[in-house]
Amino acid sequence: MIDYEDTDCLLAKIRGSVVPKAIFFSLPSILIALAILIAEDLHPGFLEESGMDDIDESLMWNAMTGISAVLIAFRTRQALGRFWEGTGLLHQMRGEWFDSVSCLTSFSRDAKMKGKEKEVEEFRHTLIRLMSLMHGSALDEIGGGDDLSDNYEVLDIKGLDMDTLLFLRHCKSFKFNRVEALQHMIQVLVTANHHSGVLTIPPPILSRIYQTLSRGLVNLLNAKKIKDTRFPFPYSQVIIVLIYAHSIFTPAVMTQLVENKVVCCALSFLPVFGLVALNLIAGELEMPFGHDENDLPLQHFQEEFNYSLLMLIHEKADHIPHTSDDIEKSFDVLFQYMSPTTERQLHSHSKVYLRDSFIVRQGGDLSGDQRVRKLVTGEESSSSMMFSSSFGLGKGGAAPRKMKSEDKAPAPPALTVAVPVAPPPVTAAMVPEAASPSSTKGAASPTTPASQSPAAPGGGKDLVPAAAANLQALFDKFNEAWSKRADVQVAELKKNSEALHTTLQTMDRLFSRNTEAVLTFTQALPHELRRNTEVMAVFSETLPKMLDALLVCSSSAAPPGAARVEDGPTRLPLL
Repeated sequence: MIDYEDTDCLLAKIRGSVVPKAIFFSLPSILIALAILIAEDLHPGFLEESGMDDIDESLMWNAMTGISAVLIAFRTRQALGRFWEGTGLLHQMRGEWFDSVSCLTSFSRDAKMKGKEKEVEEFRHTLIRLMSLMHGSALDEIGGGDDLSDNYEVLDIKGLDMDTLLFLRHCKSFKFNRVEALQHMIQVLVTANHHSGVLTIPPPILSRIYQTLSRGLVNLLNAKKIKDTRFPFPYSQVIIVLIYAHSIFTPAVMTQLVENKVVCCALSFLPVFGLVALNLIAGELEMPFGHDENDLPLQHFQEEFNYSLLMLIHEKADHIPHTSDDIEKSFDVLFQYMSPTTERQLHSHSKVYLRDSFIVRQGGDLSGDQRVRKLVTGEESSSSMMFSSSFGLGKGGAAPRKMKSEDKAPAPPALTVAVPVAPPPVTAAMVPEAASPSSTKGAASPTTPASQSPAAPGGGKDLVPAAAANLQALFDKFNEAWSKRADVQVAELKKNSEALHTTLQTMDRLFSRNTEAVLTFTQALPHELRRNTEVMAVFSETLPKMLDALLVCSSSAAPPGAARVEDGPTRLPLL
């Protein structure tokens, strides 16, 4: 698999790219477009005689382009899903199998403490070799390899007994699955060591190991499903036919729309190039297992798994973590260490930032303040507080030699943290007086410390009080800075309180004003309703009279032949 970054340099990379193949398959479209344009120039009316002038007005090219795009998009989506599912299944398989080995290693610790060191060591070394061989066989099975030893490196396969190696070698002749045979061997090994007392764990808890082993095998079978099931052949065949047809009809359409030869060739090339490139990408992604440039890095997966297994047989694999002697257990103090201020970090001797390249060793039996004093006085430099903590095998390197008991270095002490306080500048109190030129020849120079001058015996005793004074001055500066900061914060708090009080007063006035307006409106509302009711009553009484007068006027103005209105007023019903 190619590791890359999204930069402009991607255009210059050829390894693993589908661009050259897509360009090669798109060149016929350019040649067809040039041939049509040259034929039209040599024989005017060639397009009309050949019937190509009707292609731009038909829906055939649009339909063909749409169908091709839909099919290629469907294949690309399926291919990307298969690719992500494949890498997820491999990581899940590795996690399940490593969890099984880690649990079995932890379960055998109790037997090792009870005097069965040889049996526990035999069980662990056999287990990691079988598991490394099973993981490599699984990758070889889905990767399509023929011989495991030629493809994936396993942990010391020659360390297994000859009967086991012969049985695994003849698995193919018996048509046995090597991964399933190895998983059965591991289960037999676990069961036998459980009965012999190497795995002193209750059976219900031990049954979880068999479950994780089976889940890893299920993930492998799901990965094999991706390898054994290709994209359906009819889909691939139809896509290829449509791409070839598209590469022929696209130049014919573009020659009707564009007369410039360069532009016509470019427009004929780009659509075909896009469809071909997407189809090639889908073909690369739909089979994520193999040895191509765009396939998953199976060799890297095997290498990482081997290093994880090596970690389980390291001499510190059975180490039980515990706290140091000068652990800080106060919640308030630990909470204070999380403050982002620089002043608190300087005086925090328990805050640590873990890095891969170093750890900080414990400063003997001294307390935190005593270690700070040693750093300030220069008796212990900050560079001597770090040492490399890396261990393990380098890539391609040999295993480290087995150390004898008398050669083994003592175990590193518990981790602590030294305060990163720089040594103070040298003051006049820390330097002896300079001797005159006529003084004794062995007198110290003005820049020589008293502890190194032969003419100043006992001068080193004055260094501790001076360092203490410097440390006290540093603490005084810290207190002064903290007091100034507190004053500034109090002033800001007072200012914010005044602004808040002003805002509350303004809101109170606005609320009072709005309350008065609401009360006035509430009082005036009944009066307005009553007045409107009286106006409506007067209007209701006047409306019938107005209608009667209107009818009388209309009857008196009617022509002689019109029908007479019946005597008596006619009232219209009011809705």
